[in-house]
Amino acid sequence: MKKTICILPQKIGRGGPGSFHSRFAEVLSARGYNVNHDALDPANSAILVIGGTRHIGVLREAKRNGVRIVQRLNGMNWVHRQTRTGIKHFLRAEVNNWIL
Repeated sequence: MKKTICILPQKIGRGGPGSFHSRFAEVLSARGYNVNHDALDPANSAILVIGGTRHIGVLREAKRNGVRIVQRLNGMNWVHRQTRTGIKHFLRAEVNNWIL
């Protein structure tokens, strides 16, 4: 039986984490793994969370079902701490760091 790995979130964009997502999924498929985006699929052996997610409840339920969860963190936001970037940028960067 093939092992199944869930990768979240499903759509990330083109560069950075999106490139990692697509390349990693290709390598897993080439090595015989099934890749999906359904965290509650009972066939999942593990869940890879790229960056942060708002769907903590779904991850908790998967963990209760015995699924291992791995998080790949994006880079932390730090520019707003070195130079003044405005209150809007500061708050958004801090919230995004907190989510990670």
